[in-house]
Amino acid sequence: MRDSVLIAAPTYAGKEYALSPYIYACEQQDYENRALLLVDNTRNSRAYFDTICQYGSASALHFDPLDRWVETLLASWQLIYKFATEHGFRWVLSLEQDVIIPPNALSLMVDYADEHNLCLLVHDYPARPSTGLTGKLEELGCTLIDVQDLDWALKAALAATVPVNLVGLLRSITAPAMARVHLFETEHLDGDVEGKWGFSDPDCRLLPAGANPATFARGEWR
Repeated sequence: MRDSVLIAAPTYAGKEYALSPYIYACEQQDYENRALLLVDNTRNSRAYFDTICQYGSASALHFDPLDRWVETLLASWQLIYKFATEHGFRWVLSLEQDVIIPPNALSLMVDYADEHNLCLLVHDYPARPSTGLTGKLEELGCTLIDVQDLDWALKAALAATVPVNLVGLLRSITAPAMARVHLFETEHLDGDVEGKWGFSDPDCRLLPAGANPATFARGEWR
């Protein structure tokens, strides 16, 4: 059997416009040994979490966002890592909820990573049509990550005495066993209103020294 892959992403209600095509694209993957997990960070509401749970092919977790965006991001990724290890996944495909991949995408990425003995495979995807941008953390948009390296990067982020960048940590940990490629065409969906999560910290890349996002993550699995 081929190595198991967890497709995962933090999300929130502002991405609901992309939920149905996103889940459909994940369901259509020809790589069978996979699962899907979405971590909902919608503030003061479980409605989007309940909507995700209506799709039988997706697992979900909800917790309210923290004041700093990066704390929410790292808390979400710690929960993704926990789910991946508890269920024995070898890989995590970080796939933002507005990035739609073709049915052979996962197979192509895993095969390429295996062929080139990679731990991190970043796949380029198109910019959002309305802005021409992919976002500050575009390298988490469509990226295959070895679960062990994700663990090391998260531990390093939490232990850092200065602000750190999760993507940068992953790149430094896996180099030279990482690559940035373009293997297939993707679609980047664009909602009428992008919306904001309401965080007080304008810089989503930084983690304050000594912060431990995991202590804030409270929720229940479905």
